[in-house]
Amino acid sequence: MKDPTRIPQLTAEIERLWSALPNHCLGDLIGLIGYEHLGEEELPARLTELRRQFPARVSECEGPCVVRTDSHDIAIHGSTAILREVGPRPGRPSIWELSEVGAAQVSWPLRLIDATGSAHTYGIVRSITPLNPEVPTKLDTADRGFRIFVAELSDGTRLLISKKLFAYVQQRRELDVKEWSWRKLEGLTRGQQLRMITTGGEVEELGTVDRVWVVG
Repeated sequence: MKDPTRIPQLTAEIERLWSALPNHCLGDLIGLIGYEHLGEEELPARLTELRRQFPARVSECEGPCVVRTDSHDIAIHGSTAILREVGPRPGRPSIWELSEVGAAQVSWPLRLIDATGSAHTYGIVRSITPLNPEVPTKLDTADRGFRIFVAELSDGTRLLISKKLFAYVQQRRELDVKEWSWRKLEGLTRGQQLRMITTGGEVEELGTVDRVWVVG
């Protein structure tokens, strides 16, 4: 007879994975696991691999991650949070320092505590996705894939780099926003001059990069 103690261990692992993917029905979850192609001995390793891809909690991530709620996408890089509002036209990303990640679990309200001790809530967590923090020095639209970047320039300009490039300059009473369709970026590294080539072939010198993050 096989050891019956293996059953609660495996079902607990499946439950943890399912809690990260609550919109999946059981059939979809079994298909994702690929159980029909695995032996029972291979199942624990497969579940561990999937839990790395689909963590249920921020604390399960081994590095940076993006937390998606109904109102915001929040990238967490160590003690830095980069927040982007969800909407048809992207607003200026917010960047602030964290002292603590409170409740940060799929299907729970997200609660973050900033460096001053103030708590912020951002709605129900829909998903948590690990991020590869590596930022290329050069980037073109074909290489970008689905990645999204936020950069801060030495003059305070904040950039959002996705399908289009948005530059946000905070004036005394208003926010200036510029938007480009871009083809290539050069110098996407701290201390470098960031140069953009637009889809029309124009060259724009955007300024000196201070910080840059992968946020999606």
